[in-house]
Amino acid sequence: MSLLVIVTNIPAPYRIPIYQKISSQLGFDNFSVIFCAKKETNRDWNLELQNFSYRFLNEKVTSKNGNYIHNNPDVWAALNQLNPDVVITTGFNPTHLYAFAWALLHRKIHIPMTDGTIESEKNLSYLHRLVRRIVYKFSRAFIGASIGSMRLYSGYGISTERFFQSHLCANNAAFHPAEITSRPYDFMFCGRFSAEKNPLFAIDVAKGCAVMLGRKVTLLVLGSGAMESQMKAYAERCSAEVSVTFKGFVQPDLLPELYCMAKIFLFPTSWDPWGVVANEACAAGQVVIVSPHAGVVGELVMHTDNGYVLPLELPVWVNHATHLLTNTVVLNEFSKRSIEIVKKFTYENAARGVIEALNFTTSKKSKGITPILTSHTGIKKKSVVIVQRRLTDYRVPLFRELRKILAKDGIELRLLYGDATKAEQSKCDSGEIVWAEKLETHYLWGNRICFQPFNAKIKGVDLVIITQENKLISNLWPLFTSHRYKLAFWGHGKNMQSADNWWAKIKEAAKYITTNRVDWWFVYTEVSLKQVARLGFAENKITNLENSVDTSSLKQLCESATHEQISAIKARLNLGDGPVGLYIGSLYKDKRLDFLLNACRLIVQEVPDFKLVIIGDGPQRSFIIEAEAEYTWLRYVGRQIDGDKANYLKMASVLLNPGLVGLGILDAFAAGIPIVTTDCGFHSPEIDYLRQGDNGLMTKNTLEDYVQNVVHILTDSSLASHLHKGCLEASSHYTIENMAENFRAGILKALG
Repeated sequence: MSLLVIVTNIPAPYRIPIYQKISSQLGFDNFSVIFCAKKETNRDWNLELQNFSYRFLNEKVTSKNGNYIHNNPDVWAALNQLNPDVVITTGFNPTHLYAFAWALLHRKIHIPMTDGTIESEKNLSYLHRLVRRIVYKFSRAFIGASIGSMRLYSGYGISTERFFQSHLCANNAAFHPAEITSRPYDFMFCGRFSAEKNPLFAIDVAKGCAVMLGRKVTLLVLGSGAMESQMKAYAERCSAEVSVTFKGFVQPDLLPELYCMAKIFLFPTSWDPWGVVANEACAAGQVVIVSPHAGVVGELVMHTDNGYVLPLELPVWVNHATHLLTNTVVLNEFSKRSIEIVKKFTYENAARGVIEALNFTTSKKSKGITPILTSHTGIKKKSVVIVQRRLTDYRVPLFRELRKILAKDGIELRLLYGDATKAEQSKCDSGEIVWAEKLETHYLWGNRICFQPFNAKIKGVDLVIITQENKLISNLWPLFTSHRYKLAFWGHGKNMQSADNWWAKIKEAAKYITTNRVDWWFVYTEVSLKQVARLGFAENKITNLENSVDTSSLKQLCESATHEQISAIKARLNLGDGPVGLYIGSLYKDKRLDFLLNACRLIVQEVPDFKLVIIGDGPQRSFIIEAEAEYTWLRYVGRQIDGDKANYLKMASVLLNPGLVGLGILDAFAAGIPIVTTDCGFHSPEIDYLRQGDNGLMTKNTLEDYVQNVVHILTDSSLASHLHKGCLEASSHYTIENMAENFRAGILKALG
């Protein structure tokens, strides 16, 4: 049996149980830990070390910019005495580099271990990156705390088969969650009181919610640090809105009881490679609101699943937190999901990752022999790669379902994606998938050009699916060079909202040139299929995906909406008992909001008790607010999500959108309310789902015809009933499951 030694900084409560598990599986004499020091000054843990072999080096530590640098030359002597077969180092302090050099000189196996991510290491100097490249070049396996760590290693050219995950985790069993509604604290913050943790932001969120709720809110704060006096002074100034309880630094054994006293965990960090506090919060059944800068994002904390991932913008956090506190259904559902998701983050699994890395280093695989990826039938698996400029949250269910069903065909699906622009990031609609691979992304010329090199990641694959976007100059390489894999486009074939100017014509001409340079096409709808075929592409090599999003949860929320909930909304907005028209979507020019308001002004003349409710946000928000002050029949309620959105949909008689119609048509189908639009000429391909007179209406592009048709629906119950039935039938067809199955069928055909 090989002797494994881990060289690490200090004992940590979230790592000691893992060392104990490793020791019990390998044997006490086959595993040991070398600690650089007993403590660092910003850690006050009182820990009991037992059931594994360990030793402490002579402490020699300095602090620079909040980082602790360990320099223990005696690690060499310690390694000489132990003479391990495998050395794991957990950082790049001088002590870790001495241990790496010892392993290299003595021809021992070295494994780096990190909880870092691309985000946490983005500001490293050239020298720091050079050191990592050298260490990684002479390492045989790699251990990371998260999928973010895997992406970090991938950036250095490390193949995923050499990566092993050892989660950071908490003692899930110790956190016994009580009923979330019985918890006395609305919010909780736990962490060091330092600038990068943004503790004052947490108080501001609580204060903002108090203003919106019209009541005092409670905040439980655990931790200590340099900002403690500043925090307490600020909490005192906010005491009229927020009751803040400071518990100071709390030892690990006392944490579970405190975590179970709060509903929502606020994690507004500016920098955190992982964030074990989120493990503790999830294990206790808390809903987590986190910034995108924590490593737990997309793996432990999932946006709109067990919490929210939000940019560090106070109004956004306040709105989402207030929504949770006023919607117990969502709060409890998210709480249950937190407990479910955290179950795999255990000490046993973390120890298994280390042992698997150890076993890999002694296998033939680690010595340069690349295993053939096979299915259960023994036949070499096909490999398909989908490349996306960015990953949106509404696409996540599709890729998860597609990967699952392709696996049954012996096909491996990989997803490569990059970063959104800053403007897109402000929409808070980014998605995360743990098995997806991140691409380096560069935006140039005012975001008109995007460079995401992916050629190195698609070697040996059978099919590559890229999107037909002119700005993606990385796509030009496979389009105009020879390659062994098959290449497919995913797109519309043209820009459905293209402007009538010289630049737009150049871009469309570029699409015309590239359309026929692929082996297969995946299009959004029948409209897109006809467009691609019109450009000369063989129709038998085009797959219509019937583009969709996962509306199942929205349908369930609509079905569960109660008469009491809808009556409460009507009373609060003073809507009366008349019919309600609803606009839901972004507020910008292509939606033709001026046309909408002019139409409703005429509708009121025909149906005096009619009201219009507008949901959404965007550049024309001020225009709608000014109109609300002018028109007594108009109500603007801002952006609505989840159960609130469903209640408004169930309350409405008709969905009004005289401008661009896209995936929003699926909201109408899910709720069973007809959509009325115009023949404006710049709809997205999803307009193809509208069946005239069956699940909606498209009128002539005139106010007179639009108003006449809307009034007809509002006053003719038989027509309204017929359209309602047609919407529900459409909702059962345009599903994420059907889209995934269409995608699968097309991939099988493309692969032959």
